[in-house]
Amino acid sequence: MNATSCDVCLAAVDLVHAEVNVANVTAAVIGNAVMALCAVFGGHFVRKECSFIVEHIEEIVGFVKNGTKPQVICSDLHLC
Repeated sequence: MNATSCDVCLAAVDLVHAEVNVANVTAAVIGNAVMALCAVFGGHFVRKECSFIVEHIEEIVGFVKNGTKPQVICSDLHLC
């Protein structure tokens, strides 16, 4: 866990929140959006973190739907 991992996670959770609550899209679409965000965020420097987030996207979507705060989600995922 480091500052970059935490920053990537928080940005991804913010994106998930918007996609779930505004766009109401599927987890697969959200996973693709997260990978696009990661490409902009740092490419190969954050590949490990981004892959981990995408692997846990269903869990993250569930947290978001339950109203869990981004910091708590990322802490539970051991990224913050």
